[in-house]
Amino acid sequence: MTQNDRPHARRAHGRRIAISAALFLLGAIALLWGWNAIAVDLFMLPEARFKHAIALEAALAAIVALTIGVARIVPRNQS
Repeated sequence: MTQNDRPHARRAHGRRIAISAALFLLGAIALLWGWNAIAVDLFMLPEARFKHAIALEAALAAIVALTIGVARIVPRNQS
């Protein structure tokens, strides 16, 4: 890798982080809107705040990551 390749790699890494953060925030906004539109209006459940949507999305991401990690670690029976 030459010196000229490094700035491009850093820029690409930063762009990936920015896109991931934007998708995470947009997902939290969508969860918040969905909950407040459906659960509050139709079922008279309590309204959620933005921090609740962030926590739910983080929990879902952790569950998915753990599921993928366990599936890669646990050997399959090949009978």
